[in-house]
Amino acid sequence: MKPHIAPAFHFKRLNPKGPVQVLNHQSYVMAEYNQSTGTVSWQRFLLATQKTNIESWLLQHYPVS
Repeated sequence: MKPHIAPAFHFKRLNPKGPVQVLNHQSYVMAEYNQSTGTVSWQRFLLATQKTNIESWLLQHYPVS
């Protein structure tokens, strides 16, 4: 089953080699994803289910390289 990402979140990468930022609907940085290591650094609190869904979505759309 594909993870469901709430429309309140969007993803942005400032440069091709940089981290992918996870932003909420108010453009607060919630987390940063490092594609070279596959790690997510959380900056703000979220429900565990939301974190899991976001991490799964990131791995599907930005596989570790």
